[in-house]
Amino acid sequence: MKKLPHPIDSILDARADQGALHRAWRGVQARRARPARSVARWAVPVAAGALVVLVALGIWLRGPAAPPGPLAVEGGDPLATLLGSRDVARPFTLRLSDRSRLELSPGARLEVAENAGDRLALLLAGGSVRFAVTPGGPRRWTIHAGPVSVEVVGTRFTVTRSPEAVSVEVREGTVRVTSELLSPAVRLLHAGDRIRVATPMVAAAPVNGPAPAHRPDLPIGEPPPPAEVGTPSHAPTAPRDAWRAAEESGDHARAYAILGPGGIRREAATSDDAGALMALADVARLSGHAREAIEPLRRVTREHAGDRRAGLAAFTLGRVELGELGDASTAATSFELALRLGIPGGLQELAHARLVEAHARAGHGADAARWAQQYRARFPEGRHAAEVDRWVPASP
Repeated sequence: MKKLPHPIDSILDARADQGALHRAWRGVQARRARPARSVARWAVPVAAGALVVLVALGIWLRGPAAPPGPLAVEGGDPLATLLGSRDVARPFTLRLSDRSRLELSPGARLEVAENAGDRLALLLAGGSVRFAVTPGGPRRWTIHAGPVSVEVVGTRFTVTRSPEAVSVEVREGTVRVTSELLSPAVRLLHAGDRIRVATPMVAAAPVNGPAPAHRPDLPIGEPPPPAEVGTPSHAPTAPRDAWRAAEESGDHARAYAILGPGGIRREAATSDDAGALMALADVARLSGHAREAIEPLRRVTREHAGDRRAGLAAFTLGRVELGELGDASTAATSFELALRLGIPGGLQELAHARLVEAHARAGHGADAARWAQQYRARFPEGRHAAEVDRWVPASP
């Protein structure tokens, strides 16, 4: 074995600097940890991105969320059934499935016109109702009170209707009031605001004649039909005065009670006045006796086809047949008649949509498709497009 030129202890310094050794070891540890920290920097964003992709994939596979159904009473009862048949003799509070609340004063008459996942339309025939609408809900609320409409998303307000005026008072939030009797026709009311819109129901009546019928189902901005000045008037009997007075004040249950059993049919058979026949139909419908409204409404469409109220009578007839009576086939005929006779512009879109529904429910596939095509052509951005698509899916 060859001898080393220098002793080993002269090459390796046994007196190594301990501080230097510690510094060198920390450097080695730092270099070993550096790749792990680098992985951590990109691992978290990659994991988050993967989670987003998985959530999006889950939503895509599930498809769009189902739209909410019609608004119901708390507990599940249909709203139209409870409002259409209730005679409010004392203050009454109705709690709804979306936590909104309706407070009806004695004598108030409220009817459901539209009830879908994205909208609710109510007709105030008379009296006072306080509304507490849950903010941020999925549906737009509209309250029609003759020639005045109130639109709201979430707030607390009161609408009062009498033969002389419609009043709106806002307690919280903001509402939009629309009427051609206002100038300008649209007003925004905020908390603490109140507006009173005088209606021409009484002023339009002939001096010595009865007041025109109180029309709860007139569309937005449509004033009541003008009285026919100069038409011969026949002195009504005392009971007729009584039921008409009750009807005009919005107390349809009392008007029905005054007429008594079979009274709607008897009055309709002896009357040749379109306004009286429409009033009789209102008494029947709004007192919970929808079937008895059929004959006076049909008489208006048959015997007063030239009257501007004939189309409205046919439209109302279709609503009763489709809703309360469940006779979709006959309702389709009535809605088509309403469009032929002519109805106010505010009801045109709704009539087309209801016509599609009636034909579809009656099993008239070709007619439903034809009217759905007409609806889409005439109302490309219509409020009822989703309903029409539900009954007749649009072609891709």
